[in-house]
Amino acid sequence: MNTGLLTVDEAEKQAGNWHFRRLNGDQTHQGRHVRIPLGQWMIQRVRLYDYP
Repeated sequence: MNTGLLTVDEAEKQAGNWHFRRLNGDQTHQGRHVRIPLGQWMIQRVRLYDYP
């Protein structure tokens, strides 16, 4: 069984509220992986799916 990234949202807190930005297929490499640049901290909310 394989697992892919169904959706990936980046979280950012602004003025006390959380805002989420959905990453597209170019940014998630068509659901294979995401990158966090070296030296940066980031929160990402990820939904996964399984496929044969």
